Amino acid sequence: MPYRIVVLEDKTVIGCSYFDDKGFLSALAVLPEYRNQRLGKLLVAASVSHMVNGLKVDPKNVHLFVMQCDASKERDAFYKSCGFFL
Repeated sequence: MPYRIVVLEDKTVIGCSYFDDKGFLSALAVLPEYRNQRLGKLLVAASVSHMVNGLKVDPKNVHLFVMQCDASKERDAFYKSCGFFL
């Protein structure tokens, strides 16, 4: 079963991440009007922290996969700024 972190504003979901106990960050989303406010970086940091500290995943095993349809220079730069190698 995947784990998730959800960011709410009032009762509206404005961002979320999904990950598993093997170290795979499977989804990350932030509504367009809330981007460039560090929510994505906070979601990645919280997800990785929970994987490593809560689920005891070796930090070397934390990974993600960016689908071709989601790939862009901006997203590559974002994930690199979060410490991932693409």
